[in-house]
Parts: sequence; structure tokens; C-alpha cells
Amino acid sequence: MSSITDDVKKVVLAGIGAAAMTVEKAQEVAGECIKKGEAVVSEGKAANEELKHKIKSKVKGSDKKEEDAEEKKEEDVVDAEAEDVTEEE
Repeated sequence: MSSITDDVKKVVLAGIGAAAMTVEKAQEVAGECIKKGEAVVSEGKAANEELKHKIKSKVKGSDKKEEDAEEKKEEDVVDAEAEDVTEEE
């Protein structure tokens, strides 16, 4: 009988040990996940700032191109009017 009692005791202790190991491993994995998540968020913020900067640069460049195009149109209109005046004389 002692053998069966010892075997049951070993099974119970193995179960308790397995539960303790599971808790320890779960805490370890959770810690790693938190660190990884923080790193990803940090990288995401940096990428977002870089993207904002690139977009602002493109928009400013686009605005400059539009201004240049408007100035060119105005110059073309002035040149055309000057040609009309010259032709009339």
C-alpha cells in the first residue's frame, strides 16, 4: 500500500511542480511580450514621425511647384498681351 501512496504523492507533487513551472514560464513570456510590444510602439512612433516629415516636405515642394506654375501662367499672359500690343502698333 505504501507504494501506491508514494506514487500518488509523486503524481500530486509533479502536478504542483508543473503548475509552478507554468506560472514562472508564463511570467517570463509575458515580460518578453511587454518588452517586444514597447519596442514595436517606439519604432512605430519613429516611423510615423519620419512619414509626417516626408509628407510635409512633399506638400511644401508641391506648393512651390504650384506657385511656380502660377507665376509661369501669369508671365505667359503678360507676354501674350505684350505681343498683342506690339502687333497693334
